[in-house]
Amino acid sequence: MRRWLPGLRGWIALCGTAATLLLVALLWDSRFVTARRAVFHLDRARAHLASHELPQARAEFRASLRLQPEGVEARRELAAMELGLGNWELAFLELESLAELHPEDPESWIALAGLMAKRGWLEAPEAALDRALEIAPRRADARALRADLRFRLGRYHGARLDADAALASAAGESEITRGAQLTLARVALLAGGTSGARKDADAPAAAVPRLLRDDAQIDVGSLGAWMREAWPGRLGEARRELEAQLRQQGWTEAQRIVDSARRAYPDSVFAPYLRGLLELARGNVEEAERQLSEALIAAPRNPRVVVALARTWSRKKNAAFAGEQLMRLADRDRSFALARYLAARALVEARDPIHAEAALRRGVELQPDSPVPYRQLADYYFGLDRAPEALRICDQGLERFPRDLALRMMVAQISASFGRIGDAARAYEAVLSASPDLDIVEYRLAMLLASQDGDQMLSHRAAEIRDDLQRDSPSDPLLVDVLGWLHYRAGDMRRARELLEAAVRTVPEEPRPHFHLAALYAHEGKRDLARTELDAALRSGRPFAERLDALRMLRKDPVSGRRAAAGVVPPGH
Repeated sequence: MRRWLPGLRGWIALCGTAATLLLVALLWDSRFVTARRAVFHLDRARAHLASHELPQARAEFRASLRLQPEGVEARRELAAMELGLGNWELAFLELESLAELHPEDPESWIALAGLMAKRGWLEAPEAALDRALEIAPRRADARALRADLRFRLGRYHGARLDADAALASAAGESEITRGAQLTLARVALLAGGTSGARKDADAPAAAVPRLLRDDAQIDVGSLGAWMREAWPGRLGEARRELEAQLRQQGWTEAQRIVDSARRAYPDSVFAPYLRGLLELARGNVEEAERQLSEALIAAPRNPRVVVALARTWSRKKNAAFAGEQLMRLADRDRSFALARYLAARALVEARDPIHAEAALRRGVELQPDSPVPYRQLADYYFGLDRAPEALRICDQGLERFPRDLALRMMVAQISASFGRIGDAARAYEAVLSASPDLDIVEYRLAMLLASQDGDQMLSHRAAEIRDDLQRDSPSDPLLVDVLGWLHYRAGDMRRARELLEAAVRTVPEEPRPHFHLAALYAHEGKRDLARTELDAALRSGRPFAERLDALRMLRKDPVSGRRAAAGVVPPGH
């Protein structure tokens, strides 16, 4: 029996049908139609929300975001819904994604900072507000909130600068102006006060030491943020529980934690992320990759997910393969700078520095409107001890983006690292000239200047900064160390000893406070105490700028050798 074959007209009809179907599929996935479909799901989400049909609303918000991940309205409204339901951790993740997807939008950073501040966090919301105010320096609400955070962190000089700026920008009597005025009153009380300043019953308590706070390890927007995995609240607890089970290979309990997360946080980034980690630990690399890819759809550019995917790809084949896959991510999303940075690191691990450097240089081409690729390339060179090239890249970046403070900070830090103190000081001063409210930069400049000797201009500038900061009581022990060193150089031994001993007690593993305290003890003739502190500084194994000076002091009598200590000049000499 002969098989029937279509004739010419039949073939034409079949081809026409196939072409029509292909065209429909292409149109369905086109940018225009996808945007319309995303709006359709967003409208349905709003209708369900108005009817208090919250699970359905969540599903429609998610459907809209799958089609249009960068959608601002859908993500903000989903965050607001989750916050209203008490799911602040899920709201945090959505606001975090907004900031990652739209780093140029101050609203995203301010919303994220506000949520973190309400949870009692301090440094992480301050970092988010730094980003917002770099974009919109006249935002009075951001200034007032950062003033309050700085006050809680014991940085009263910075709090006053922000409160003054908030009052200058705010219009009329408002909650913003009242908050700024309250911060100024509190600062005035701590500075000796004015007759109009009074202690407020609702005044916030000072921050506990930095290392004891939950948010101390969250570094918003930093190049190194991907190195630390920090999930908020209950998510962090579940992640730590899972890690404990994975270390013990307690697969049954680990599966229970993953299943519980899927029920508690449906359609969020967290559930597939945990599942991916579990499958990777079990050796199921393909399933781990699938789950983590699903997580990345829910939260594009999430650094935790990208790092986990990089580990998965490296396990699947090798580091070079991980680098290739990360570059594919970066090529699909040209603004996904972190993917390129991680790709470069993977390629370095694969002993392919040429392609690693090329990956970062490609970022300069793909993101011509952003300083981030220049920062990443400079950081890469500096990490390879190629400081001159790192400085050259910073200079190239500043030619295109002269207002970028992060690049100027990198110039200062790199210059200081190999002894170009004058260049470093000028770079810090340039940052302060553009943003005089950045009190942390004053601390860094003060430490740089206070360790120099024989330059009256530098000594005078260090004294000016000390006058600004002397009433601060920072919760960060490394800043306490800076203040102690400034007071030592000014000849105030009692205050210097109090501060330096406090810094050593809080961070005994850090060598620099030990060295500074040793210099003070040596000046006071307390030889045994000086030697103990020098031993502690050298025994830490951590690098510090004065290491050679510490070794010289140990070889000599501490008292007679105190002049060797990096600009340690006894008062009166």
